Amino acid sequence: DIGGTNLRLAIFDGNIQIKKQTFSTTDNPELSLTIQKFIDEKQLLGGCIAIAGPVSRENGDETVTLTNQDHNTQYSSNQLSQQLKFKCRFINDFEAIGYYIISSPSNCLTLQDNPTQNGPVVYLGAGTGLGTGFIVNEAPQPSEAGHTRFAVETLLEFEFQQFYLKEFQVNHLSNDRVVSGRGLQMLIKFLQQKTPQYVLQSHNHFEKYFLDLKESQKCFKDQIGDDVVQVSQQAPSNRYARLVMALWFSWYGRFVGDMIVTFCAGELYIAGGIIEKNLELVQSEIGEIMRDNIKRKGRLSHMPQNVRINIITEQDAGILGC
Repeated sequence: DIGGTNLRLAIFDGNIQIKKQTFSTTDNPELSLTIQKFIDEKQLLGGCIAIAGPVSRENGDETVTLTNQDHNTQYSSNQLSQQLKFKCRFINDFEAIGYYIISSPSNCLTLQDNPTQNGPVVYLGAGTGLGTGFIVNEAPQPSEAGHTRFAVETLLEFEFQQFYLKEFQVNHLSNDRVVSGRGLQMLIKFLQQKTPQYVLQSHNHFEKYFLDLKESQKCFKDQIGDDVVQVSQQAPSNRYARLVMALWFSWYGRFVGDMIVTFCAGELYIAGGIIEKNLELVQSEIGEIMRDNIKRKGRLSHMPQNVRINIITEQDAGILGC
């Protein structure tokens, strides 16, 4: 299971996992060498490789380039099979999540409890990037819906958009760049010179949760850390960090609602490392803010209100899907 940050490998004998190890994706661009080191001359029958990028299938070969890595290495299933001396198949990393879901997973929490409706099962998750997919007739389908454009609603969001575009010298700000670890890092950077008063004036639909900060003109840079790990760890006890996470999770909720409406979903699963690492926040008022934004769909608000929403808490969902 190869994402933008972690490269997770496991060996199974039937349904029994006999070895597992996690590597850094950035530090291990040579996939065949990493796998050979991991399997340590064990004789394997085959391999399923889930990779965070769209898989192209042509002339009996499967090729993919990691979307959120700078080294731009293109991987070929035929080439990897020759190097490893066993057959390898490539699938999209969120296609693997889909296979995990159809196995009736037990490691899930309910964010919104409703009966399952008619319609496809949709799943998504924020980590290094923003993965998406859907299931029709028990068949997982990959999707790149995370690369749809981030929809600006407020003056703060417009200023954040312009800040982001200028920082990276790009002309398209996707949800993948915002509802992700990279997006949270950029939000923290953007807010350093801003105040809670500025945030809550722009996003007054959740100011009721932060009345103590409503008039605060203290800059975030003096109150919180400057990276994702610090702010996430501070959020349970630091009101300024908590407000940053609330704003980011409101955007996460908005995208979840978009996916429900787009696919006329019957059920939705949320995966990914960020929500799994912040379950305490999601079970607090920040979860309420997220749910409120899931439902803010105007004339179609009834659609996300009626959908069952689950959170996958299994760290190895991608591996198990493979």
